[in-house]
Amino acid sequence: MQTIHEKDIEEFLLATKQFLNNHDEKDAPKQRILSLLTIKFPCDEYLMLYTKDHDGNIVLVALVTHDPSKKFSMWVSYDTTDQLEATQSLCNYLLSNGYSHYIHGIISDQPTASYFSELWNDVNTTTPLQLLRVERSYSMDSILPSALSYTSSIQGYLEIATLEDLELATEWFGNFLSDTKDQQRGTHTDEEKHDHQQSIKKGIQCQMLYFLKIDSEPVSMISKSYSTLMPQSEHIGMVFTPEDKRNHGYGTKIVTLFSELLLSNPDNHHVSIVTSMNNPHSNYVYQKVGFQKLSDQWHYRLEGVEN
Repeated sequence: MQTIHEKDIEEFLLATKQFLNNHDEKDAPKQRILSLLTIKFPCDEYLMLYTKDHDGNIVLVALVTHDPSKKFSMWVSYDTTDQLEATQSLCNYLLSNGYSHYIHGIISDQPTASYFSELWNDVNTTTPLQLLRVERSYSMDSILPSALSYTSSIQGYLEIATLEDLELATEWFGNFLSDTKDQQRGTHTDEEKHDHQQSIKKGIQCQMLYFLKIDSEPVSMISKSYSTLMPQSEHIGMVFTPEDKRNHGYGTKIVTLFSELLLSNPDNHHVSIVTSMNNPHSNYVYQKVGFQKLSDQWHYRLEGVEN
């Protein structure tokens, strides 16, 4: 097998079009790769790779992206019975061509992610890849009547966030990140807090952030994501309810109202969401609303590199 690094996004899309457009809605990495490519990111800072089998067919696509802190993650999708051989080709290419500094983590199905990490750790013994978490992707095309009935008795209305909400939304976003990383709250650096504020400000300006309010008081927060997991869909990126507002059904209420809003757009056939398998409550809430499992993704991260 042969792994190829394509530096031009248009050429990459042309080469991988058939592979990526062969939609399997349960292949979250494939859908995320396609979504990230279509929003035209600055591709000179990323790695776009694909692996061909011995007959010249593309059997694996990998996209290395990074977050604002320059922590790189690699999304990998495969379509071959020779999954391990394709994964080995990808790993060998990255190591032999000096791209090891790009890889801070890998996100894929369990066999691909674990085998890549095993190969990687054979070479990089000082900074091995370790399992960070397992996430589950969900999708929904209609809200369960039982969820609509349940949430009708819970107070609250949905309201779009404005720049007047920037300070509160930034604080809640920081707490959300701490919760997802099992970190103590209030430990973010000034640089991280600045990044949080810029992310929230952009979300507000793009009208992607909403609150659940009771008598004008915010009790929960939710946002859309810039990328999606599948065509003709919207992706929910964040759901957060502060501790003193929990156990009142506000999380279920805001997810139901926001999903209802997103599905009211005739262009949206689905709403998707991703949550950690370490958070049984969120998994319960999303299924209660009507979300159904798509797939699980294994996240491996370099030891010593924070998520």
